[in-house]
Amino acid sequence: MLKISLYLARHGSRFFLRLARLAVLLLFIAVTGTMLLSRYWLLPGIEHYHEQITYAVGNAVGRPVTIGRIEADWHGLRPHLLLINVRFLDRAGATALALEKVESEVAWSTLFAGEVRLYSLALDQPDLSIKRDAHGEIFVAGIPMSDVPVSGAPSGGSVADWLLNQSRIEVRDARITWTDEQRGAQPLTLNEVNLLIDNGWHSHRFALRALPPKELSAQLDVRGDFRGASFGDLSAWNGQLFTQLDYADVAAWRAWLTLPVALGSGKGALRGWMEVENGKISRVTADLALSGVRTRLASDLPMLDLRTLHGRVGWRDGEQGMEVSTKKLSLRLSNGFELSPTDFYLRYALSLDKGQASGEVRANKLDLLGLSTLSEYLPFNRGFKRKLAAFAPRGKVTDLHAYWDWQGDADKLLRFKLKTRFDGMSMRQVGGVPGFSGLTGRVDGSDESGTLSLNSRNFT
Repeated sequence: MLKISLYLARHGSRFFLRLARLAVLLLFIAVTGTMLLSRYWLLPGIEHYHEQITYAVGNAVGRPVTIGRIEADWHGLRPHLLLINVRFLDRAGATALALEKVESEVAWSTLFAGEVRLYSLALDQPDLSIKRDAHGEIFVAGIPMSDVPVSGAPSGGSVADWLLNQSRIEVRDARITWTDEQRGAQPLTLNEVNLLIDNGWHSHRFALRALPPKELSAQLDVRGDFRGASFGDLSAWNGQLFTQLDYADVAAWRAWLTLPVALGSGKGALRGWMEVENGKISRVTADLALSGVRTRLASDLPMLDLRTLHGRVGWRDGEQGMEVSTKKLSLRLSNGFELSPTDFYLRYALSLDKGQASGEVRANKLDLLGLSTLSEYLPFNRGFKRKLAAFAPRGKVTDLHAYWDWQGDADKLLRFKLKTRFDGMSMRQVGGVPGFSGLTGRVDGSDESGTLSLNSRNFT
């Protein structure tokens, strides 16, 4: 029995090895034959299949299509198709989208994907209309992006999701008109639009440059790097978005964009980074060089009227709190108040299960009088504002790092830690906390049980 088993194992392995070699040889012959057949017979006579190709393209996008001329050759080992004078028609038979030239290279993954996969797709000088209706549905050249099935797709995916599976998409010198019925905004036209999209396995990078109307801004530069499988499930998307405008009327863009704050006016240059986690904006960072800014940071706050605003501003949203930071931020209010370049960090966190809150502040330098002035315009905790107004701190503070825990509306301070240097500091007496005036020195202390302990001090 053992000899028979060894014999079968030895000769069986040889048989399967020969079978595998034969399968590889047959696959090589089939692929080579397909390439030779396409190169010397099918592609040179591509115009003979003009009607079938036109029907296939129209069936894929769900709209009638006309194609003036079709040419084909090879780019390396990939078939290359050139469509001339392509017209997509609406339901009435009128031209909804005209493309003078469409170039594409077919990917060999088409053989295994069950749908057309392109290694590259390039569109020259399209005049494109994009619309979002009142229900949030996106239409490109009158074609709904979510409801139109792609012919041959195994899952009946949409055109938008089909585009995510194409390796490289390029749009050159386009004109795009954006109509947003959901926001009730006037149509926005972008000229000289150049777009490049690189797609990988659930990874999507793009770079967009466009020229908005001159009254809105200079050239718009937008780049993105995202991960996501389908537009049908945006809650699973993560990534980053970068935007740069060398000049912009920032407030004027609010007709088409949701801005982080409600701007009444504001002009200048800006660069911005936005992070998305699970389909939601989690972090915003902006480099600003603005003038004439009028904004309200919350509905219950007074109007903040800024003559100039320079520096970096950051915001991050978390499950239980938020963070606000600045770097070399300087500003001048219309009332004459000025803030010299300041690095600042504020964190606020709420522990729902314990009913407690905590905060942290770091700053390279602060004018406490200026902080009191600005606090009226900033979305600080109301209890914190009341305490700040009661103590009325004055003086210069440098290298500040403070941390505290409280319960309720900042009425019950549980503990705090403070490390800083100060000059000419004064504070009113409030309750059992004594006031003082004209102090200069440094402090490194904490209050863990209601009694302040200073590890080091130097008062004059």
